[in-house]
Amino acid sequence: MFQNPKIVLSPTYAYLQQEIRKIPAGDYRILETYCDRRNMVRKIELAGGRIFVLKQYKRPTRLNQFAYTLFRKSKACRAYEYALRLQQLGFETAAPVAYLEISRHGLFHTGYFLSEFIAHPLLNTLQEGDEESRKILEDFAAFIVEMHEKGVFNLDMNPGNVFFYKSGEKYRFALIDINRIRFCRHLTRNDCVEVFKHLDNLPPPALSVVLVRYAELRQWNPQILCGAVMLRQGVNLPRRIKTGFRSLLSRIWACGNSPTPYPEIPGL
Repeated sequence: MFQNPKIVLSPTYAYLQQEIRKIPAGDYRILETYCDRRNMVRKIELAGGRIFVLKQYKRPTRLNQFAYTLFRKSKACRAYEYALRLQQLGFETAAPVAYLEISRHGLFHTGYFLSEFIAHPLLNTLQEGDEESRKILEDFAAFIVEMHEKGVFNLDMNPGNVFFYKSGEKYRFALIDINRIRFCRHLTRNDCVEVFKHLDNLPPPALSVVLVRYAELRQWNPQILCGAVMLRQGVNLPRRIKTGFRSLLSRIWACGNSPTPYPEIPGL
């Protein structure tokens, strides 16, 4: 038997309280479904034609049901609270609207996180190969530097979770899917490399722009950083894929005398 949901609602969106109570029953208009695998992510419309993004988390294992009931914060709760924390630190994210937790027979069953819709493009749609793309990637590197200096350790930093847009002469970035972020006093160099490991779906030349600029801003050795990231990305890859990846990077390195808007990855 399902119990009344726990609802935590931002005061800014108090006028949506009745609409949000209907979410577990599916009483909303679906505009688009982004993901329907482990978790369900949908673009929806609520009262007054306002557009939001609703994430419904997969029901956890029985062990995690006990954990979320007794002592651990649910993913929905973390997504909401981490968004507020990021905003406090000066970083952009999808504005948190509310989160809901549904219990059944006294145990946590599932959670929902509702946030504002972001209309900007994602970083994984970036078309590489021109100077403007390079500028976006260099500004992205500066964004990561700022996060690391403020103790934001994002364990799910991939281009599909980062929106970008131009503001004045610079590009700005907004994060989504943030429930795996950790907030630390200090990030070690190993922590920083671990973050870059998740950028493995950026093309190698584009990743090299980010890494080299990041190293410059932090006064690190770019060769060591690039090599460490490449090795970390390849740890869990089958040998054939790892060999092919290294071969590709070697060809890029060998083309160092040919004109290209991207620097080659050094230290390989």
